[in-house]
Amino acid sequence: MRKSLLLTLTILGLVIGWAQINYTYHYWFGNDYDGGKDGTLTSESSRVNVDIASLPEGVHAVHFQISDGDTLSSVKSCFFLKDH
Repeated sequence: MRKSLLLTLTILGLVIGWAQINYTYHYWFGNDYDGGKDGTLTSESSRVNVDIASLPEGVHAVHFQISDGDTLSSVKSCFFLKDH
């Protein structure tokens, strides 16, 4: 679990809608928006596994944003400590 951090991002707080709607998300570390990852969520209770293996030890920020195709959510950020 130390090599990869399972960040459980509660989608219920980010998105309100029907479970049949597909949502896209984008997450990134620090200020590296362009180096972030994209994906698709198909339910309000989906989880996103965030791979932190390539990050050095220390304090980091992960930022997360969801879109329903028309509207972007506000950015949600979480700080975490990666240690050995």
